[in-house]
Amino acid sequence: MQEGIEISESKISGTLHYVKGYTGFAPTDNDGNFIALKLEYPEDATMKCEVVNGTAGEKTIPKGDHSLVCKIADKDTQKIKLTIEKDGQSDSVTYDLSGLTLEEDGG
Repeated sequence: MQEGIEISESKISGTLHYVKGYTGFAPTDNDGNFIALKLEYPEDATMKCEVVNGTAGEKTIPKGDHSLVCKIADKDTQKIKLTIEKDGQSDSVTYDLSGLTLEEDGG
């Protein structure tokens, strides 16, 4: 699915291989480039994720689930925004995806 993923303060780089038949999304959305991330945040916090300029909108990640898979269609216009909410406070970070290489469908 991916190779060499590196995350800095505000940028994600690496290669997203083209995947056919991924079953984690709606049947019409199972082919493309996906990024899988393991997130670290406090167990008593709420994590929300949005692919900016994506089609799914913001999603709340269930507590205790620190895994996230996002479909990336355009690395130059999309970004991943993560928001952590805890004790009435929230903190967000938005990751630039322009450092990703999106492999094309090979056949």
